[in-house]
Amino acid sequence: MQPGRYLAQSHKLVTALRLADGASRLAAGLRRARQQPSPPRRILLANPAHLGDVLIATAVLPPLRRAFPDAEIGMLVGSWARHVVEGHPDIAHIHVMDNFHLNRAPLPLRSRLARHARTWVQALGEIRSVGYDVAIDLYFHWPNCIPLLWAAGIPRRIGYDSGGFGPLLTDPFPWVGGTRHAAQAQGALLAALDIADAEGVMPRMSLPPLPVGPLPGGLRPGRYVVIHPGTGSPAREWPPSHWRTLTRRLAADGHQIVFTGRGEREASRIAGIIQATPGALNFCNALTWGQLRQVVAGARLVVGVESMAGHLAAAEGTPFVGMYRGLAPLNWWRPLGDGEILTVPAAAPSTGPAEAGDHDPMARIDPDSVFAACRACLGRADAAVSPPT
Repeated sequence: MQPGRYLAQSHKLVTALRLADGASRLAAGLRRARQQPSPPRRILLANPAHLGDVLIATAVLPPLRRAFPDAEIGMLVGSWARHVVEGHPDIAHIHVMDNFHLNRAPLPLRSRLARHARTWVQALGEIRSVGYDVAIDLYFHWPNCIPLLWAAGIPRRIGYDSGGFGPLLTDPFPWVGGTRHAAQAQGALLAALDIADAEGVMPRMSLPPLPVGPLPGGLRPGRYVVIHPGTGSPAREWPPSHWRTLTRRLAADGHQIVFTGRGEREASRIAGIIQATPGALNFCNALTWGQLRQVVAGARLVVGVESMAGHLAAAEGTPFVGMYRGLAPLNWWRPLGDGEILTVPAAAPSTGPAEAGDHDPMARIDPDSVFAACRACLGRADAAVSPPT
């Protein structure tokens, strides 16, 4: 993908985005620019995507707050991610808009479109009433929030043009991929507000204070390993047989195993895995977001696939071992904390009938390699807390 081009694989989507940009140029020309106060009094951040995306997006909050200590900061997210930023001391307003394309609820398209329209109108009214001076769209793919930010009449609109609707931005940035992490790419947008981007320094996520109270199920901090096998995409799932092998070996090493997840599909997968690990605790669909944060923060290690679990572990300072399919560039989306990421190795040339699992690339990440990565992470963690001799 060339810098500044749309981050889309579908030719139909690229054509649609080009048409949208043409219409955006016409619309942008019909509105006179409004003056923006300096420094800005109210700043809106927008990221309509999923939990992991919004967790990463919180990394822009510390530099933004340092630059504008008196500004009110708002955040526009999907309803599924509201709890990620609820209660954050730096966020004064939370607005919700559920984009139909990003909505993973098991609803028919008609229902998702209706919710999209309803939440779009509600968010538009709320944003207008707050009266933001600046908006920063942090999502560089389609679908972004740029049309909503323009419709709300926010004078200064900053974002990437790689997801379409770039002509509606006052400060459009061309996408430059390379080796930057998504958090670094989002932080680079702050240059429009004269906030220097610390070259080579990896941003840190910023979450609300961790809830106070005992861990669920009588867990003791530092005495268990969290297994989070779920992900938003079935193509990124690791085979249940591999999970069973891994959890048996971790349990044999003396680790308490705790399963986490949410939804019917994840519950079903965990039910097929946990039977191999007597004594394991199943917290799927049993934890609030605050409790999940507590469980992850108190774990010795989190093991999962490409999902929000790795990003949450990084935010809470817990090592993470993940198995990644590689459908998206690893350098963009890898967790920002300590740990190991194993990716699908190249397939060996076939010399005979197809073996079981050949149809599933994720099956090529073998449990032995994952177990070795888990032991390495646990060893580093133990060495970090051991007193000097």
